[in-house]
Amino acid sequence: MKKKISGLLTAEKRALDWLEANRVLVLAIVFSLLALALRAALMQFRSEDMNLYYIEWLRHLHENGHFVAIPSLKSDYTVAFQYLLAAVSYLPFDDVVRVKMLSLPYDFGNAWLVMLMVRKIGNYKNQDLLPWLAYAAVLFLPTVWVNSAIWGQMDSIYTFFSLLAIWFFMEGKDRNAFISFGFALSFKLQAIFLLPLFGFLYIKTRRFSLLNFLWIPLVYALLFLPAYALGKPLTQFFGAFNEQVYQFKSMTLLFPNLWQLFPNDYALLHRPAILLTIVALMILYAYLWQARGFRVSPATLLPLAMFSVMIATYLLPAMHERYMYTAEILAVAYLFCCPRRWYLVLAIWLLGFSGYSIHLWQFGPVIPFNILSLVYALVLALGLKDLSQMTAANPSLNPVSKGASKG
Repeated sequence: MKKKISGLLTAEKRALDWLEANRVLVLAIVFSLLALALRAALMQFRSEDMNLYYIEWLRHLHENGHFVAIPSLKSDYTVAFQYLLAAVSYLPFDDVVRVKMLSLPYDFGNAWLVMLMVRKIGNYKNQDLLPWLAYAAVLFLPTVWVNSAIWGQMDSIYTFFSLLAIWFFMEGKDRNAFISFGFALSFKLQAIFLLPLFGFLYIKTRRFSLLNFLWIPLVYALLFLPAYALGKPLTQFFGAFNEQVYQFKSMTLLFPNLWQLFPNDYALLHRPAILLTIVALMILYAYLWQARGFRVSPATLLPLAMFSVMIATYLLPAMHERYMYTAEILAVAYLFCCPRRWYLVLAIWLLGFSGYSIHLWQFGPVIPFNILSLVYALVLALGLKDLSQMTAANPSLNPVSKGASKG
């Protein structure tokens, strides 16, 4: 009979000791497997966008030579995305599975980057568990798995490169940040919501040359070259962007921003909306520029990036229900770094998800959009008030770090 130690068998004691020593690795693996299982269970859902666009594009590439069919593909997505679609067109899987596989690794990539941000801002060690809880939160955030596994959208791809750019800024690797942002913009125009932030960082930090901005168009141009070599005409260099900008003539599309409070007069209001966005961002950045106590750090860069995206999506015209996606991912890191503002994060997730069920299942909205628009304004007001006071003189307003006072 095996000897017992404190009521446990020796083998059990050793197993529990090993589990305790490797709890982070074990939980990370378990979280990842459960996230994969969740996505696998939802994989066969076919959205309207899937039927009308993605599958048709995939079949065109599959039936006409994969990569060599890119020049003849009629798509309002950039060539960077078309390369990925051509790559999966070789795989011997169902069309829906092949399309949805594209966003899968980026879901996990975004979760990884949020984990790194939380670890850095909170001064956690590699063996600390809390950053990995943030990793799990991203993977199981409804916006994330509905966007990729149900809807089959690709917002996680450009968001990954946007988050990577923010991470590189946190690490002081500015050139890498601009290169990463070049990739983000090469996949989706919505990445441009972060571009004004980079201008503010240039002025405020004086850490990098203005020439670094040239990496953005350079990356875009280099990614276009293979398509050009295959026969894509130069007239389509900005073709995807042109289509995305002028395709929708509505002030808002299933998204609870400011324009839910106004008549849907796109012809009259779309230019003033763009000007209001520019002015709002200029006011924010100008205030933080002259605020002597405000310092750009990982702890302040996180909410600054999140609220920059949220200001843009609140004021710009023709915003879709998915366009706040990057801010929703950043909100996970914000929750773990600023837990006292948990209600702001829950509101952000509610705002971002509010239009999904309408588009996918014609259900809702549970809360009217004009009410949610006012909630959005309140979230911005409270969040920006906190951000403006994140200074060395007000440490209690800064994101908490391990071992620091949580006030």
